[in-house]
Amino acid sequence: ANHLPLLDIAAYVNGRPRVFSLRDFLLLVSEGMRIMRRFERPFALGRIAISNLEELRETRSVTEISLAFRQAVDTILDGMHDCDFVGTDGTAAILIGFPETSAAQAEIALARLRTKVAEAVPLSFAIETSADEGENILDFLVRKENELADE
Repeated sequence: ANHLPLLDIAAYVNGRPRVFSLRDFLLLVSEGMRIMRRFERPFALGRIAISNLEELRETRSVTEISLAFRQAVDTILDGMHDCDFVGTDGTAAILIGFPETSAAQAEIALARLRTKVAEAVPLSFAIETSADEGENILDFLVRKENELADE
């Protein structure tokens, strides 16, 4: 059987610049939201997730998937701006805080990152992206903080 060990983005991104634990990431997002409201500045929260790992496990080797996964994560991190910051959500999703960026601008940046991954990575990952601002981020913060409290 071709079982893939649990791929955890945190293992690939820890120690990289601007990469934070989920708890610290949530604190940074909270602060970004506070600044956004106080100074009427944009702030967006983006999410990039690989959604077809299960399907790939059926046709590809563990090594192929692991190497491609690492390459995808590296491509995403290398393609970000210096002011962006990163956290992880689950095992196959990267969260990105986009200071001074609207959700529409973040969607463009995420689409660019998705294209870079598609060009750089030999496997065809199904990459889903989303970007939110305002109340949607607050809902996300509450949900994630509750999840952390339950651990």
